[in-house]
Amino acid sequence: MNLNAVPTDLPKNITTLDVSHNRLKNLSSLHLYWNLVNIDASYNSLTSIEEDLCVSLPHLQILNVQHNEVHLISEKNLKNCSRLTRLDLSDNRLKLKGEPFSVLKSLTWLDVSRNKLNSAKLGTQPQLPNLVTLVLSGNEFSVLQKNDFSFLSNSSAFRVLILSSLSLKKVENGCFQTIARLSDLVLDYCKISPQVTTSLCEELAGTALRNLSLKSSQQMTLSNTTFQGLDKTNITVLDLSSNTMSKIADGTFQWLPRLEILSLEHNSLRHLTKDIFSGLGNLRQLNLQKALTKSHGSSFPIIDDFAFHHLVKLEHLHMANTGFREITEHIFSGLPNLKTLDLSWSSTGLKTVTNKTFAALQESPLLQTLNLTAMGINKLGPRAFSSLGNLTTLLLSYNFISQQLNGDELEGLSNIKEIDMSMNQQSISLTNTSFISVPTLRILKLGRALKGTLDLTPSPFTPLVNLTILDISNNNIANLNAGLLTGLHHLKVLKMQHNNLARLWKTANPGGPVMFLKDATKLSVLDLDYNGLDEIPLNALRGFFELHELSLRSNLLDQLHSSVFDDLRSLKYLHLQKNLITSVQRVTFGVPLSNLTELYMDHNPFDCTCESILWFSEWLNSTNASVPGLPQGYMCNTPNAYFNHSVMDFDPLSCKDMTPFKALYILSSTAVLMLLFSAFLVHFQGWRIQFFWNIMLLKNYLHNWKELKPVPGLGNTYPFIGNALQFKTNAGDFFCQVVGYTKEFWNSPLFKLWIGPVPFLILYHAETIETVLNNPVHMDKAYAYKFLHPWLGTGLLTSTGDKWRHRRKLLTPTFHFSILNEFLEVMNEQAEVLIEKLEKQAGKGPFNCFSYITLCALDIICETAMGKKVYAQSNHDSEYVRSVYRMSDIIARRQRMPWYWPDFVYNYFGEGREHNRSLKILHSFTESVINERAEYIHYVESDSESDQGMKKRRAFLDMLLKTTDEDGKKLTHKDIQEEVDTFMFEGHDTTAAAMNWAVHLLGSHPEIQRKAQQELDEIFGESERPVNTEDLKKLRYLECVIKEALRLFPSVPFFARTICEDTHINGYKVPKGANVIVITYSLHRDPRYFPDPEEFRPERFLPENSAGRPPYAYIPFSAGLRNCIGQRFALMEEKVILASILRYFNIVACQKREELRPLGELVLRPERGIWITLERRKH
Repeated sequence: MNLNAVPTDLPKNITTLDVSHNRLKNLSSLHLYWNLVNIDASYNSLTSIEEDLCVSLPHLQILNVQHNEVHLISEKNLKNCSRLTRLDLSDNRLKLKGEPFSVLKSLTWLDVSRNKLNSAKLGTQPQLPNLVTLVLSGNEFSVLQKNDFSFLSNSSAFRVLILSSLSLKKVENGCFQTIARLSDLVLDYCKISPQVTTSLCEELAGTALRNLSLKSSQQMTLSNTTFQGLDKTNITVLDLSSNTMSKIADGTFQWLPRLEILSLEHNSLRHLTKDIFSGLGNLRQLNLQKALTKSHGSSFPIIDDFAFHHLVKLEHLHMANTGFREITEHIFSGLPNLKTLDLSWSSTGLKTVTNKTFAALQESPLLQTLNLTAMGINKLGPRAFSSLGNLTTLLLSYNFISQQLNGDELEGLSNIKEIDMSMNQQSISLTNTSFISVPTLRILKLGRALKGTLDLTPSPFTPLVNLTILDISNNNIANLNAGLLTGLHHLKVLKMQHNNLARLWKTANPGGPVMFLKDATKLSVLDLDYNGLDEIPLNALRGFFELHELSLRSNLLDQLHSSVFDDLRSLKYLHLQKNLITSVQRVTFGVPLSNLTELYMDHNPFDCTCESILWFSEWLNSTNASVPGLPQGYMCNTPNAYFNHSVMDFDPLSCKDMTPFKALYILSSTAVLMLLFSAFLVHFQGWRIQFFWNIMLLKNYLHNWKELKPVPGLGNTYPFIGNALQFKTNAGDFFCQVVGYTKEFWNSPLFKLWIGPVPFLILYHAETIETVLNNPVHMDKAYAYKFLHPWLGTGLLTSTGDKWRHRRKLLTPTFHFSILNEFLEVMNEQAEVLIEKLEKQAGKGPFNCFSYITLCALDIICETAMGKKVYAQSNHDSEYVRSVYRMSDIIARRQRMPWYWPDFVYNYFGEGREHNRSLKILHSFTESVINERAEYIHYVESDSESDQGMKKRRAFLDMLLKTTDEDGKKLTHKDIQEEVDTFMFEGHDTTAAAMNWAVHLLGSHPEIQRKAQQELDEIFGESERPVNTEDLKKLRYLECVIKEALRLFPSVPFFARTICEDTHINGYKVPKGANVIVITYSLHRDPRYFPDPEEFRPERFLPENSAGRPPYAYIPFSAGLRNCIGQRFALMEEKVILASILRYFNIVACQKREELRPLGELVLRPERGIWITLERRKH
């Protein structure tokens, strides 16, 4: 930006500022932004660090001033920077005066590289107690003297020393003595003689060294004494890459028995002898990429038989881009733990793979991946890989394989999951039996590999019943039959781009269009680009309800059948660019574009007339979908008036000539339909109309409007519809909107919203909330809870008055500690299942953990509530599981839309009918379980000799079936169903959401995660035993983590009550019948009780920090008489599940807080889930 000074008009509350690559000479204006934590002022013209910089910026932690002109630096420049954790002073011209770094007590990372320093000694007295990493690269010292690092003698956390790009000529005795805790030493790009290397290793003896990098450090040859000094270290990683190394003596690595990773890539080795790797019995990964290469005029390097036999624990051998004489029969012998062998792009003279080529790998039963990409192979012999029975991935792309595959070539690959034979010059012919030996195959890639016909019966792919991905692109295929995909019921991805399929889908094709997709209706991705298609048969895409991505770019499509895309309801990505499409009408594109995330339809010759483009123009102007290339790529071709103009320029008013005729038709039709509708409405729903009329016009409405007029509220409030038109219909937008209102009215004790004719008073301060929740008069649930009645009846959550008191009294004993302890076994069992599921994701990159944890919670609640296992974690597609999720979404949407409140209106629309279908499934399941359980209990009680009742776990349902009131009356089955459904609803989604939020917060705050894991380690050690009741009492810090997560993201973001008699709230009169909503999300962010409310600080809930906090300032489980009866159950479950996850994994969050976008429905959940990565913990 070429700035000469820091701007003074930035937001005052910024925490990070990047002013790099400017012309700044000082940072004097930064005092305006006292909240700054991170400053990047690199690539400027700064000559010093101002003395008062850290005084004006008390929160500063990271300061980056690399590539400036900072010269003299002394203690006074940094004396106020005690909170600084990271300081980058590289590429300046530093001259240290006194002890400038002695005041930096919190610094963990210091970079003073490339400053022409003549010594590594940065101070004369101990300092930098928390330093972890020191970077001294590219300076001018060439000797490491004995006392150079004495200034780090008290730095107990110091681990990493980076000394790259030095000309190191001498290493004095004892130079590393004061930093013996050193674990990582980097000497990349240094000039180090063999003698200095040997001396360096001797000086490292006795240190905690784990990683040593000597990349590109002129290590031309290695002798058997070079690393002798490292014998007294625990080194596990050694990098010797890019050294043009030509020779390694036998026994060189005998001093490194603990080494796990050795990198020798990019060298010039000529010979690997059978004893070259002796001593490396613990090596797990060997990198030899480009380590053996044939130079011009020389012969191929040699690898002796049994060259790797010392590497008994080797798991990964990488030899890509190498060149050696040949693959002999025993070259890979002696590798019992090998999992990956990569020979890609290597030159070995291998032309035909026979059953003896890799016979030695029969000694490697764990081998899973064999990469033979681009090795010049031209033929596979019979049973070529028969010795690799456990192989899962075989990569053969970019070779010259030219043969007919008969099937015997792949015999013996009994566990193969992926075969890649793409890019083989279109020289492979298939037969009916080509893949008959590999039924376990899931991924098959044959792009640019096949000759141009697949018209075989049965299809070559029929035996591949487990196939999920098939790529036959770029093969110029012009002939195939309708049975191509027969039997591929699990196929999800099909790539057929760059073929010649146009004739097959033509109506004029002899015998009609060939429906080759008819057996692949489970597809998620279908790619048919560049096939010359000019039409799509009417039923070609029928039944593709799960298709997420359809690509038809660069074909010749023009006129499409009106219903050709009607089944593509799940479509998210549609590619139709570069076709001949002129018209985009609702009748054709209405369904596929309804849920679209991205549309690519640019570079088509659009006809910008009313009939062809009006609907598309309106859709483009209103959609939330991404449309790359808009507007330049969407140009009109006709008529002349719009030629070369964007579709976005189309004027809808140009269609006004059609208006009189349409208006006449619409008015007359509407009048007749309204008359008929009104007659039927009055006849069948007259009493309901009378009911709403009385409420809205005659009594309550006008009274409430008058009484609540003094209460602050939104503008644009209209009679009868209130503020409904202002509300966002999307759940995430609506929640953000309501939270925004609380901020707008924060200085008021409350404010009002009108949703239709119903007033809602919004509370978000502890003192006003207490007046409602602590008053036994106002215990009735609000109007919005009536939409839960069809599902939950009038159970404990939704009942009022005497019924609620009676039920609460009956149910309280069922949540006694002794009974909850019986549920602990179920929680541990399901946690174990969850850990098994997560184990499969560990180390594999980001994934959405939300469904994993939610299904675990559902399993727990089903077994504890109903005594019924639903195996949701294994069978998440069960009808009951789907209905539980769907019902919550449906009810939340109805609550936000007052036009859906009347039942006769709601049931008329599709969502009402879906509500009733889901309801029937839920009630049928619960009813059947209750009857089954009742019969079982009756059987046990009537059979005095039976001991089954002692063996079968007790469930919440069992206690309900046996519970009696003071008069000895039992609950009816309907009463029991209400409570079981309530427990299922309240105890499943809420707890699952809370645990997911906690996982994200722990993954975003590694220091807090470490504290929680330390507490777990103290309790469990390395034991894998389940959690018991005593453990739960000891998990005090984890309980604080859970409470803080519930503060930031309360599972239930709103609580609602009905005011049962006229009352006053903070001076405002509130009439009887008004609804009150408590916004817990905003309440929990009151800075009076939670300073820095957006920060995640579990320590807030330690006893000493909670003292004096009002009880109604924190109410994740509601409060007062109607607080959550199951909160002990929820906390127990959260402790067990989170403890299990943290005992086995380290969590890393993949989303920032602002990316989560909470959806405030019945339960607070993130819009796009919780994305994390997991790494297995090393105990």
